[in-house]
Amino acid sequence: MKINKLFVLISSLLIIVFGITVIGFISINVDSGACNTGYTTFVFDKYSNKLANNFYESADLLDEISEIKPIKGTQKAKWNGITIYLEFDVEYKHNVYGVNTERLLFKGKRIWIDTFNWDNGNIIV
Repeated sequence: MKINKLFVLISSLLIIVFGITVIGFISINVDSGACNTGYTTFVFDKYSNKLANNFYESADLLDEISEIKPIKGTQKAKWNGITIYLEFDVEYKHNVYGVNTERLLFKGKRIWIDTFNWDNGNIIV
């Protein structure tokens, strides 16, 4: 009886570990399904504020820039495997040059279902 319980316990743990591993390495295509442009909007809505703030903090212009915001409707995304590229415009107010718009491109990796690691913004542009 103890051998059966041990076998069931070990089998269950192996199935759980295997399932978690497989889910972690599934392509973004599985997450996006049939809603290609809808998925781009979903990712933009979920991460754009965080990524815009990462741009703001990494620009070395913290004292000169205020009111940074992503511009909805300008987003584009491409993905291959577990890598995603999210591109969108941000608008910010510069104390000297006024209101500016800049196009940014971010690279991220899928780490879980609809969850991405952006490597501290990972600004490409």
